[in-house]
Amino acid sequence: MEYLYEQELVSSILDEDVVIVMDTNVWLDLYTLEPSTIKLIIDSIETNNDLFWLPNQVFVEFNRHIVKNRDGALNRYKDLKSSTCKELNEAKNKINIEVNKFKNKGNTYAITIYEQVINNLDNQIKFIGTEIDKINNTYINEIECISKENDIVLSLVNFLHEHSGTIGFSVKELMDIYEEGEKRYKYKLSPGYTDESKKDRSETESQFLLRKYGDLILWKEMLRRVKDKKTNLIFVQNEKKSDWWDKREGNNKNLPRILREEFNDNSLEGSKFLMIDFEEFIYHYGNKFDMLDTSIQQITSKLQYQKSLIDYLEDNKKVLAEECFLDNYEDSDYNNPICKKISELSFFGGSVDSIDDLMIHNINIVNSVVTNSDNDDLIYMESEIEIECTANITEYVEKYVYHRGKIKVKFTCDLIMCYLLNISCVDLEYKDAIEINDINLDNMDILSISSDEFDVDVCVDEDLFRDR
Repeated sequence: MEYLYEQELVSSILDEDVVIVMDTNVWLDLYTLEPSTIKLIIDSIETNNDLFWLPNQVFVEFNRHIVKNRDGALNRYKDLKSSTCKELNEAKNKINIEVNKFKNKGNTYAITIYEQVINNLDNQIKFIGTEIDKINNTYINEIECISKENDIVLSLVNFLHEHSGTIGFSVKELMDIYEEGEKRYKYKLSPGYTDESKKDRSETESQFLLRKYGDLILWKEMLRRVKDKKTNLIFVQNEKKSDWWDKREGNNKNLPRILREEFNDNSLEGSKFLMIDFEEFIYHYGNKFDMLDTSIQQITSKLQYQKSLIDYLEDNKKVLAEECFLDNYEDSDYNNPICKKISELSFFGGSVDSIDDLMIHNINIVNSVVTNSDNDDLIYMESEIEIECTANITEYVEKYVYHRGKIKVKFTCDLIMCYLLNISCVDLEYKDAIEINDINLDNMDILSISSDEFDVDVCVDEDLFRDR
């Protein structure tokens, strides 16, 4: 793995006056790690707590997001049970639909087989639920270190906040920062120009501004901390947006010029500023913080593997989107959103009664974007797709009269996939370490429809005329 900084440089910084700042996302990401790893990292920071400084903005943001992130970790297997049983019950419902079709046709043998399948599936759902409960109970005992009552991450954050002596900016200072933030937004100057700019209904104007300009407020706090001092600053962050880094020069991570200039303008000559992600921080400083080589290797290898999985999704997003679409939407089931959309249309002068032999003939992935979620185990991929498909349609026209024919439809839609990343074993091939956790098809828009000549079927019940 190639890192941003040379070992010699980062090691020398600790030999001088240094301040280490961990961004909010680093503290929150700790909840995604294994319990033993969380304990190891927290113990190491506690032992060297005099090197760490917690800005007020980090404290505020951490407390705003802690419940969601901690609950996500605590309920990991509880949520797994819910989603798994939901999928199995949906499969059961589909089988029931097929059973009812055979009941209408009087096929007693098929009905018996299907009922056996349903009974077996019910037993499997109960068994799987029980087994996941067992796993969850074991996991809850292991993860006790971040329970609401014993959260060691929260305890350390509170300790550092108290001993850092940080205070927020005054109202006037914040107004100046907001005004400067607007200019930086306009010219796309780091940091924070990609932060959310939409106000939530539940938040006040003051809360919205603190969130919108949160990165800039944090940066101003760090500059205030080093002002007129010869102090080295190590800023550890896992920011997934690009506005902390300059990516225009080929390298994915270049320290933006404006951040270098502002740091140099505020600190005394000879001060050094490093911005580094958590994986590289552990790699360079783990030994200095009394972590064992095996522990450092365990942490960095999983973080590297996680990054590699995200890169794999990014590099193969169009292929994965196409495969996912074909695997999930090329069937004539009425629950298929494509069939539902087709059923809203009229091709032969009637209303769609049934759809058969749906086939996808052309898929064009117009655009595909991979985005992270608050839960590092989950990655979202959203693709804009153009589709051409054909199907055989039966339309009800009036009593006893049906029109049948082949239709062709071209439409656009958004395919949204949620991937679950498995980083428990870093030896898995990438394709085996990603699993679709959820999938949705939204914003379907018909571009064109065409059809062949249709056949007219008159279906009359012969029993009505038998005795006449």
